[in-house]
Amino acid sequence: MTWEAYLQTSDGIDRVASILLKLLNLAPTNPTPGREEKRRESANWGGTYYLFEVLGLELRLIANEGELGIPEMASAPICLVVQSEGNGVAETFARQIAWRLREAGIPCDVDSLT
Repeated sequence: MTWEAYLQTSDGIDRVASILLKLLNLAPTNPTPGREEKRRESANWGGTYYLFEVLGLELRLIANEGELGIPEMASAPICLVVQSEGNGVAETFARQIAWRLREAGIPCDVDSLT
């Protein structure tokens, strides 16, 4: 299951990643061998993006533009995709992250396109 948090911020993706690392108390590297680096480059994910692994979830911080962009959420230049194998877990986590981001002053909406 996949849920998205759409961040309405003028901060760049690197700054938002730094904020998430602090807010969620994430480790500096991912635990999966070969996937340790959080900051990545990929044409498939719109250039620079971040991959965070936490509690069996994958969180991808991506730019909400180009082929990956959601026109209905154009006011949110950054999207955090929360993916989980279990039902309900991704939604709960996405909503909790959005709440923490709002507390930090970053407006955020949660939705699921799946």
